[in-house]
Amino acid sequence: MTPFHLFLALLCILFWGASFPISKVILGEISPLFLVAVRFLITGALVAPFTKFPRKDIKDVLVFTLFMGVLMTPLFYFGLQNLSASASVLLVQTQVPIASLMAAIFFSEMLGKQRAIGISLAFIGIIFIVGNPHLDGTFSGVLFTLGAAICFPAGSLYAKRLKHISGFTLNAWMNVFAAIPILILSFIFESPSMEMLEIFSHRHIFWLTSSLIVGSIFCYSVWYFLLQNYEINQVMPLSMLEPVFGIWIAVVFLGESLSTMTAIGGIFTMTGVGVVIFKRRPFQRVYKP
Repeated sequence: MTPFHLFLALLCILFWGASFPISKVILGEISPLFLVAVRFLITGALVAPFTKFPRKDIKDVLVFTLFMGVLMTPLFYFGLQNLSASASVLLVQTQVPIASLMAAIFFSEMLGKQRAIGISLAFIGIIFIVGNPHLDGTFSGVLFTLGAAICFPAGSLYAKRLKHISGFTLNAWMNVFAAIPILILSFIFESPSMEMLEIFSHRHIFWLTSSLIVGSIFCYSVWYFLLQNYEINQVMPLSMLEPVFGIWIAVVFLGESLSTMTAIGGIFTMTGVGVVIFKRRPFQRVYKP
């Protein structure tokens, strides 16, 4: 890999890692459902006009929307609201071994000894993180995050059968279809105040829009370019630096502490992800906020 391409890869991973503590700060002022709804509205407005309405595939798009939009994304933000950014960035990495396990169960894909070892190591890591008596957060936050970690591969595996729909179109209309029901749920259960709306409009719209453009367009474009031009084993291991960057930023800028048990759990989890990831296909990356 050329030095410039390595720099671009590290820049993308740094941004993805930083998105966890940044989102954690925003969730201190904005309720999760309202944040998700506005994020979806902005993304849909930016990308849907450049795609064709999937009239013939509306049912499949709605099922995908249920997994990825209505369930996974709110669960992730609920988890991040109730956990430290450090614990969240580690737990969400379990999407990779969970995806392997679900593919073996529902698609009869060979699990193999290597993947089985990787999955076992990842879940041992979860036990250490969840069993930490000094966990900065609540057990409900762990459940929400693991729920999101299950929904993401479930939605990804469902999308695998929708090969006739481009990923760009699928994600564009997922954002459109998920935005309105989540916004309605937000007003029912969270009752966003005018003060919250003012804070959001003045302080976060620019960051949210720019982060969506950088994260969804620039970073993923760079990442898929690298996957197309280099061996997977050259590119994918770099993604394991994401929790390193995320935890470092959370510790330095948010003042979070990393306990011994969380660190040990993180080592087990990332080792398990590393064992599995060498067998993964390039489209199966974890969710970024």
